[in-house]
Amino acid sequence: MEEVGNSVPDFLGSINTGIRFKRFQIRASFDARFGGYVASYPGHYGTAYGYLATSLKGADAAHGGVTYTSRWDGITYDDGIIPEGIFPKGTSIPQPNGAAPYVVGDGQYGTGETFREVYEAGYVDPCHASSWTYYTNSWSNGVINDNWYTKLNYICFRDLSVSWGIPDKWANAIKCQGITLQANAHNLGYILNTMPNKENPESVRGTAAAEFRIRNLQGVTTYFTFTINARF
Repeated sequence: MEEVGNSVPDFLGSINTGIRFKRFQIRASFDARFGGYVASYPGHYGTAYGYLATSLKGADAAHGGVTYTSRWDGITYDDGIIPEGIFPKGTSIPQPNGAAPYVVGDGQYGTGETFREVYEAGYVDPCHASSWTYYTNSWSNGVINDNWYTKLNYICFRDLSVSWGIPDKWANAIKCQGITLQANAHNLGYILNTMPNKENPESVRGTAAAEFRIRNLQGVTTYFTFTINARF
């Protein structure tokens, strides 16, 4: 077991502001969170099974894939991933065409060679992105990575209201002392959202120590209302 982060946010807060000009008034509010790590299970498994944008990383050259010609079949691929990992010293790596295996020696860290060192020396192909993405995010083999584990920062545009008080003479014409028209919008979206797939950053299951995770993909619902306030 290794501690990898704290789920407690560094900052939670809200900002409310408004302006008034003659008979018009505009008010807005924003909610924000900065800090604290969360884990997204939908991001985890959605990446493994190809449902989310994070599963496209390395899928082809346009998405950062390494172009290479395989030493095993002679076919050129553009979906290569070079893992950030180390082959321990003494690891035997099979070679094509019956050549003797390559035995890993000391690399830049002294305890073996990095995958990149062995690749650049010509003894191993990059991993295919589809396999790498699946196995690093699957149920039994997945590891902590940026596809689903992140420090959560967001700024939500929570509410916006615009109101107008109609002229008194118009209100008096229908025997009212005053009439105000008001339009409201709630949950207008996120100005900042650090979730890997722009998931709803407020769908964290809870605040308990074991509930730092997002369990399902919950959408964000925006509400619009229009009200008429009349004083008699």
